[in-house]
Amino acid sequence: MENMSALIRQEDLSFSSKTKMITVKSIDSMAVDIVDIRKMYRNNKEMLMVSLERKRAKKEAEVVTIVENYLNLITKSLKNLFEKNKINIASYAAEVVNRNKKVDHKEIFQQVLPRTELEQLQMDIKHEIQQEIHTLFGVKSLEIAGIKSNLDELVPHQHKKDIDILLSEYRKAVFVAEHMTTVANKLWDQCLDTFKLPPMATKVAKKFELGSIFMRTVNCRPKDQLLSCRREIEKHLTGVMINVENQMNQDMRNTTAKVFYELYDQTIARCFEKRLALLVAKDNKKGVVIREKTPLHLLKQANVSL
Repeated sequence: MENMSALIRQEDLSFSSKTKMITVKSIDSMAVDIVDIRKMYRNNKEMLMVSLERKRAKKEAEVVTIVENYLNLITKSLKNLFEKNKINIASYAAEVVNRNKKVDHKEIFQQVLPRTELEQLQMDIKHEIQQEIHTLFGVKSLEIAGIKSNLDELVPHQHKKDIDILLSEYRKAVFVAEHMTTVANKLWDQCLDTFKLPPMATKVAKKFELGSIFMRTVNCRPKDQLLSCRREIEKHLTGVMINVENQMNQDMRNTTAKVFYELYDQTIARCFEKRLALLVAKDNKKGVVIREKTPLHLLKQANVSL
């Protein structure tokens, strides 16, 4: 009997030892599993963050491409319009030189820079941009709607004074050239009379108008002076047109880029930032829960009593 009891006690001790070994191994195994789960979750979180960053970069690139396309549209549209109207400069300059037209804002917009065409072009471009903004961001921009170049300010008032000075100088030069040509021709006639040539020869020689030939040689004929004056006015008006084109182009491009990028930051970029922040916050929260609950979880699974 005593031997039997001893055997039973020995068997009980052996069973208890095995149970403890199994329990410890189970705890170690579960701890490893939890660490693996944490690593997997961390890897998944990092993958999600990388995926979001890639999506954001892709969206940014799309918006940048769209903006560049509209900036190019603005530049190209204005360039085409102004190139088309440059042919009006020569005829207007000729009218000014001949005193058939005045040099003022009204005449310039009527003859060279048609105001209605410029305003219509701006309206068409703004309409296209507004449609794209609505497609991308679901809104309409008041800044885009408010784009309107003040053409009267873009055409400097100083140009009228400059052209008037130019005309005055050239008209004086033309007057002097005409007077010198007349005097030179008279001197030529007087010289011919002193030669006492036959009447027919004298008549033929006077037709040569040596004074006019001389003035043409030194580029001082009235006609040449008028042509030079017209070309100078053409250059001046071309400069006015280029200035208007550049100012309109710069204003529209700056406003368009500003609106697109501000709306992007306020909508799409902010959405990505919120999603990333939520992902990070969720991860931090779960990390706290895991750290707090892991010991109790292990104890419960191992059936170890406190």
